[in-house]
Amino acid sequence: MYLLTHLYYAASGGELDPLEIKRHRRSGKSFRAIADYLNRNNYPTKRGGNWTHRTVKLILDRTKVKSA
Repeated sequence: MYLLTHLYYAASGGELDPLEIKRHRRSGKSFRAIADYLNRNNYPTKRGGNWTHRTVKLILDRTKVKSA
């Protein structure tokens, strides 16, 4: 459905909606605050690691390019 859903997954085994990350960014949250939110709510990265501000920025940058 979404172009980048294969990059990250929810802890429940489902996929994390990239629009959720975009909504946080549009609301004024920093990349670091978004990463903290994802880690606090147990959304691991594709490889099971923790989110960083760089990972969040990379996802948003790639989403912009793919959806343009």
